[in-house]
Amino acid sequence: MRRRYAGLITQANYAGARVAVGGNYTLSRAYGNVEAETVNGGPSGASLYHYPEYRRPEWNYPQGDLSIDQRHRARGWATYSVPMNSSAGSLDIGLVQQFGSGVPYGAVTVINPTSFMANPGYALPPSQIEYFFTARDAFRTEATYRTDASVNYSYRLRGASEVFFHGEVLNVFNQFQLCGCGDTVFNNGGLTNMTTIGTSVILRAPFNPYTTQPVQGTNWDTHSNFGTPLNTFAFTTPRLFRFSVGVRF
Repeated sequence: MRRRYAGLITQANYAGARVAVGGNYTLSRAYGNVEAETVNGGPSGASLYHYPEYRRPEWNYPQGDLSIDQRHRARGWATYSVPMNSSAGSLDIGLVQQFGSGVPYGAVTVINPTSFMANPGYALPPSQIEYFFTARDAFRTEATYRTDASVNYSYRLRGASEVFFHGEVLNVFNQFQLCGCGDTVFNNGGLTNMTTIGTSVILRAPFNPYTTQPVQGTNWDTHSNFGTPLNTFAFTTPRLFRFSVGVRF
């Protein structure tokens, strides 16, 4: 079993009287033959040693870039305090530019190996074993680019109370990439969810996984929706306006 992660994180900031700018960049790689964790569930177990007689490393748990491998991730931001008379309140404008490279996936499905392997003594031999027809990282989602803007205005009332307005525009330029990183209007999106992109594989004709190299178009093929969006969340979250207004004490 092999799972390795290496990353380099850089960050820079500058704060002036009215302008503040900053950014960060992460270069990383997640590599191995077992996922071992998910974004929502955290660490998870591996099945590499379940029914080992029925598995082969080259097609059941091949090495490659893991599904969380987002090689490049960057954020840049800037804020500007608009010059205003103190009696008119305060106004700040913010801008965020973000970038994330695509994540990998392969053509994989489950096969039934029991017809091609003599049962060594299991009461219930496995009827479903994962089979990678391509490299673990043969495909990647599209990189995502997104520009967000915000405005904050406050006006002081009597004492410590003030009225405020906060407004946001997400994905200002309404860009859409097939990244599997969309979300509902109540969230920003950004995390990859591969259930939004087609990754299904079709078995066309039986083959012996221990002696035969399956042929695409004969033994197997990708589904017609492979690599295509299954719903709107497969794309970058569309342009979104939201705001809040109120009084603080």
